[in-house]
Amino acid sequence: MTNTKDMEPKNTWNEFDNWAPVKFIEKRLRELKNWFYPKIPWGTIDRWSAGREGERLAVRYLKSMGYQVLTKNYRSRQGEIDIIAMDGKILAFVEVRTKRTDRFGPALLSVNAAKQKQIRRVADDYLFRNRIRDRDCRFDVVAVDVRDGEPHVELTQNAF
Repeated sequence: MTNTKDMEPKNTWNEFDNWAPVKFIEKRLRELKNWFYPKIPWGTIDRWSAGREGERLAVRYLKSMGYQVLTKNYRSRQGEIDIIAMDGKILAFVEVRTKRTDRFGPALLSVNAAKQKQIRRVADDYLFRNRIRDRDCRFDVVAVDVRDGEPHVELTQNAF
């Protein structure tokens, strides 16, 4: 004769460990964080490499926010725009600023009036060359501030 206790289904996790689902979610969130913000020796890389790494993080962040990236590093005689993307039906011209120190203020404030003017001129050139008319456009800034070796990405829509 078989014991009825042997026929009962067994729990997949310890009955006394009610936090198992929470631990699983926390583990997945850590994995996602490591995917979005991989460990980079920010203090040892030069400015140019830090800028490129910041742009790469910005592209990942924008895609996760639902943007469709059309062009990266668009160049014209007037200058360069880091990212051109669609956010729904709006064409977004995105400037990426990466700062490793707060010595001269946060990354967002480093987009001064001269840089804004240059970005507008490059945006006009992009619209003209691609024959884009009657399309809503805006200028966004993605600020990548590195604090304690960890990048913090912040998107400011309609920045100027």
